[in-house]
Amino acid sequence: MTSSYESVIVPFIIDDNLKFFYYRGLSKWNVEKGFLRDACLTAQDNMKAVLDYFRIPYDNAAPD
Repeated sequence: MTSSYESVIVPFIIDDNLKFFYYRGLSKWNVEKGFLRDACLTAQDNMKAVLDYFRIPYDNAAPD
């Protein structure tokens, strides 16, 4: 089965290990945007590891 839907963004899940950093990023968004961005990118890296493990392809290119 093929899908015509292609996503260029790898999804992510904020697990218990990242929850504190995610909440800190939300609360400090107006002061420092890097906290939330780093938490989301770390969660995305974790998801990429799972996708790699199951050999599920994804677009590894960074968005422009």
